[in-house]
Amino acid sequence: MSDKWMIYGANGYTGRLIAELAEKIGMTPVLAGRNKEALAKLATKLDFEYRIFTLDNPSEILNSLQDIDVILNCAGPFHITCAEIVEVCRQTKTHYVDITGEGAVFEIAKAGHEMNVAAGIVVCPGVGFDVVPTDCLAASLKERMPNAVSLSLGFQTEMKPSRGTLLTMLDDLGKGTLVRRDGHLQRVPFGKIQRAVNFGKDPTNAVSIPWGDVVTAYYTTSIPNITVFVPMPPGRIKFMAWLERRNNLLRRTGIKRLILNYVKRRVNGPTLEERGKNPAHVWGEAKDAQGNILIGRLETLNPYTLTLCSALMAVRFLLKYNGKGGYFTPAQLMGSQCVEELPGVKPMVFKKIETLGV
Repeated sequence: MSDKWMIYGANGYTGRLIAELAEKIGMTPVLAGRNKEALAKLATKLDFEYRIFTLDNPSEILNSLQDIDVILNCAGPFHITCAEIVEVCRQTKTHYVDITGEGAVFEIAKAGHEMNVAAGIVVCPGVGFDVVPTDCLAASLKERMPNAVSLSLGFQTEMKPSRGTLLTMLDDLGKGTLVRRDGHLQRVPFGKIQRAVNFGKDPTNAVSIPWGDVVTAYYTTSIPNITVFVPMPPGRIKFMAWLERRNNLLRRTGIKRLILNYVKRRVNGPTLEERGKNPAHVWGEAKDAQGNILIGRLETLNPYTLTLCSALMAVRFLLKYNGKGGYFTPAQLMGSQCVEELPGVKPMVFKKIETLGV
């Protein structure tokens, strides 16, 4: 192993922040992407090597990854970029991680498990806020309640989304939410599943969302029923549900394209000051067949800063890795307590609520 690693999509919002943090802590990635002007400017500033290549040509990817041990993909949409990069990673024996939260990406990665085993590479999407803290909490709940039959997860933060996050949300508009029931993924209309959740202070109304944990938490825990929630007032849920029902109209009339173009041109990620003021509160609830409940909570840095730290943690882990290849969730790869190793993360706390059963 040469300990050489790469950030693909380094000129994007999160990719750039990861590169800057890497420089501060003495890590030396190779920066990569499609935008030569932006990459050259960033590489000069940080004194890093950079490479320009697109994902349209597998031979370009192959030439660029020949000497790379680990690639951190920060370029979405990940359901496209992940498959293109991983296929080449199997040839170059390059471990793959990314910062996606897209459920489809985890399914694609899982489907390639045996090929990854044969190639001897680790493929572990979702090493950012999506889904490290929730995956660790899910694994920890399962360890403490091995007979759990249902799992609810959620998170609360006041952080505004980045351009990439908004584009993914708009792309998913009209698909409803995603849950797991009896081991199978199901689409349900947005707003249909709501409940009160106490993320750490007081109960608040929350709604289910199509978060990647409905896929990853199942791989990590084997719990057959999984739902992910975020807090949202009833009025906003009704508006979002209205948009969902009119997605086809928005697309046909060109309004959705106008919104997408506006986001691409005008939306920027949160500032350093905004990131510093907005921690995240992660919540989980496991339940067994007798109705006993185990609640877990975790407080982290804001989602973007945690993503920077957890992505670099995964890279460092793989640069020293000597284990088997395959698909892994973050908790499977680095352990259920790995999130607690990150700066600003408070230890997980748990509370059990027992019933008399039925």
